[in-house]
Amino acid sequence: IIVGTQLRHTLNSDMGFNKEAIVLMDVPWKYQNNPRYKDKQFTLLNQLRNLPGIENVALGSAPLSSGYSSSPFELISDKKDPVGIQVFKKWIDTAYLPMYRMELLAGRNLHHSDTTNEFIINETAVKASGFKSPQEAVGRMMRQSGNSTFSIVGVVKDFHSQDFYKPIEPLALMSDKQNLLTLNIKLNTRNASQWQSTLKTIKKQWDSIYPPDAFQYHFYDETVEAMYVQERQLAKLINLATAITI
Repeated sequence: IIVGTQLRHTLNSDMGFNKEAIVLMDVPWKYQNNPRYKDKQFTLLNQLRNLPGIENVALGSAPLSSGYSSSPFELISDKKDPVGIQVFKKWIDTAYLPMYRMELLAGRNLHHSDTTNEFIINETAVKASGFKSPQEAVGRMMRQSGNSTFSIVGVVKDFHSQDFYKPIEPLALMSDKQNLLTLNIKLNTRNASQWQSTLKTIKKQWDSIYPPDAFQYHFYDETVEAMYVQERQLAKLINLATAITI
């Protein structure tokens, strides 16, 4: 019973973001460096925002995913030596945080930029850096070895960027045009019966920009669910074993 309760808690815990009715579409890798399709995802983004049945669209890495990128960073304080920490990185645009309903604990959202010039960090990065509060971290500087120094403009509430079995790591959100390659599309949650119709309209817009055979999408909640298939099977087994034991 205890193991089953713990497992159900893991599967139903708050991830720190809202994944309901979100569809993900990746720019196929073979078109990412093709000059013919350069920056076409931004054209598609603007077209999709005007479609009925779509609440919002953002470009950026999915919040929780099996892939990740990390680098050593230094957080600079005017009162002590720089603090070196390993930081996970995700690239987002200005629509990303409100679309996923991620909570800013201090500071502001990123400003629109084609290249990285400022960071939002998570609560864990604040603690790892020795700051006493999210408010204290805002305005401080952060740099990667051998690279330029950038300002921390906000602190976001912790969310799971990997599975629940891994601890939440220090994380930095940033904007970089060349790394914004995933469309995150929020469908109208009040009219789920129209989703298939909306997806057909999305495909028409895709076909006007990219080759039709490259069109692929997946619902994000199903992707997250697939990461826990073994756990859900184990939960069923534990429930059965508990019933037999009783």
